[in-house]
Amino acid sequence: MKKYPVISAAMALLALSTAFGLSTSPAFAGGKHNLIEQSMVIKAPAKLVFEGIQQSRSEDPTRRHMVSHNQDVAVIDEKLSNLPIIGSAHLVYKEIEVPFKRIDYELVSSDKLKAFEGSWELTPLDNGRETRVSLKSYTEVKICLPFAKEMSGAQTAKDINRRLGNLKHWCDEQEANRISSRHNQSQLAQSSGKKCLEADSIQIEKESIGEKEEQH
Repeated sequence: MKKYPVISAAMALLALSTAFGLSTSPAFAGGKHNLIEQSMVIKAPAKLVFEGIQQSRSEDPTRRHMVSHNQDVAVIDEKLSNLPIIGSAHLVYKEIEVPFKRIDYELVSSDKLKAFEGSWELTPLDNGRETRVSLKSYTEVKICLPFAKEMSGAQTAKDINRRLGNLKHWCDEQEANRISSRHNQSQLAQSSGKKCLEADSIQIEKESIGEKEEQH
């Protein structure tokens, strides 16, 4: 009789982790406080990055829209699609702002998610010219299936990467527009200054001609 190797739970988890592109590091170990975290340095001041996060609330109305924004608390309604296990989910969550420093978010209600929470943290670098953005998130589905947390973790990591990428793209565009605007203003100022000098030169020349005619 052939003997088949016994696959341990750890080996099974490792195989599943490889299949779904997961990491077996503590960040994916499960548990409500083990948030998945990714960070990125964006070449923009913290104020602009903060505004970019706020802007993302309404950039895709078919997927996400802001229900309300009172003082430093915003309520967001969002629809997620193509999720493993559950397919899609509808959720409402609130974001609590600490201007230009961080935004914490937590679930208010959802049809399929048990948890959706985390934070955006902004750290100024290079005398405020750059910002390190850290996005932490934890998502958990309501249904109980083997490795559901691990698969939710893979989707969360993918979503974090997407959100950071979108934020960087928006900030890069704003910075490029700002630099272009300053360049155009500088050119306009130089052009105006040149025209003023030419006008002054013509006026001086006319006055000079007038003085000569009076002398004659």
